[in-house]
Amino acid sequence: MSAAADPPARAPLDADAIRRRIPHRGPMALLERAEAWDATTLCASLAAPTAAGHPLRTRHGVLAPVAIELAAQAAALHQALQGEAAGGPAAPRPGFIASVRDVRLHRLRLDGGEARLEIRVERVLAAERQAQYRFVLREAPQDAAQAAPSAAAAPGSAATPGVPLVDGRLTVVLDTPLAVPAPERGPE
Repeated sequence: MSAAADPPARAPLDADAIRRRIPHRGPMALLERAEAWDATTLCASLAAPTAAGHPLRTRHGVLAPVAIELAAQAAALHQALQGEAAGGPAAPRPGFIASVRDVRLHRLRLDGGEARLEIRVERVLAAERQAQYRFVLREAPQDAAQAAPSAAAAPGSAATPGVPLVDGRLTVVLDTPLAVPAPERGPE
């Protein structure tokens, strides 16, 4: 991410407000809170994925590449908020991930810790129907008493708050025939 300051504080959005703005539904709507955002950046958070029923859990746990999905949801939320700021509706724009680049996995797994996770996305390129974002997932900062990694954390998953767990870039394509459900056809 750039060395720019954090996005300006705004009234945080809770999980219900986020779900109204992104196309993800049910247990696949993973973001729990949007902390702050501006024209190019969004910071959101979620609880560490510890539940056995997590929708992206494998038999090996919640693996670090899940951060790409978190980044895609944060980018979708950022796109919706920017649409609202421009006077548009608070509706999700269907889309898909076109590419991921320069992804670095600093941990093997995202589960095993108790800290909240923070996903930050920064839009670096934008057009009407596509956008590219840099992203970084890290443990959310905590007070000093809680900052040490837990000795009980799963191997490969303990992290130091503020240190990246996963970072990279993703490109999303919006409002395409591949992402928009086809209209139902009547009898011919």
